[in-house]
Amino acid sequence: MNYKKIKKEEFERLKKLFPDNEEMWQKYRKQRLEQFNKKEIDVFVIEENNEIIGEITINYINHDLQTETIPRKRVYLEAFRIGKNYQGKGLGQKLLNYVIDNLIQDGYTEFTIGVEETNEIAKHIYFKLGFTEAIDKGHGDEFDPSDYILYLKKIDWYYNIEKLIRETNLGNKISTVDKVIGGLSHRMYKVVTDKGIYAVKELNPNVMKRKEAYSNFLFAEKVTDIAKMNGISAIGTNKINGHVIKTKNF
Repeated sequence: MNYKKIKKEEFERLKKLFPDNEEMWQKYRKQRLEQFNKKEIDVFVIEENNEIIGEITINYINHDLQTETIPRKRVYLEAFRIGKNYQGKGLGQKLLNYVIDNLIQDGYTEFTIGVEETNEIAKHIYFKLGFTEAIDKGHGDEFDPSDYILYLKKIDWYYNIEKLIRETNLGNKISTVDKVIGGLSHRMYKVVTDKGIYAVKELNPNVMKRKEAYSNFLFAEKVTDIAKMNGISAIGTNKINGHVIKTKNF
């Protein structure tokens, strides 16, 4: 399986996933290519054996609802399709996660998606994926005339990191936040601000509940300080007023 963002020239390959007739496909294709030319959309897909088996379109501008998008912050996800022979295998969730991860790298932290109010199965799936806040109602177009509820997903950890950086005076502006491999049972992020590059660790709340967890954390910092005092290269946590930055569960 290959997950990627396609180029405008590849759009014709999506025809197999389009649910309507040839006449509707030509109308749909014309509209989408115009949006591509205006850089209003991107399309992410799943490929297998050089065949596109799943797709999702990213809209960067509002259409019927002002709540759909916010420039450089919120995008609208639509035309979410998985080929019939590949449904029920979790590929839709993998594609959605891939898309969101890519958009986070571009600075987006809010995502909206439209779901028919009566489609309980789809609502249940999107709820599990974090689309839990109903913020508006919309009406479909000629390609999908159903009314829908607009649901919002926010990347909470981004806002928590933003707050941490602000409170600890590590920079006035965040350039990027990237997830990185490391931290064992914890999560790690590379944060770039106008003051420097930082590693931020999101402590696993289950690990930190252990009786010895926090004392082990402080002991590791003491070892780091001793190493630096003896000329050994070591990187510890930033300290405020001589104290290790207070830990928080994100």
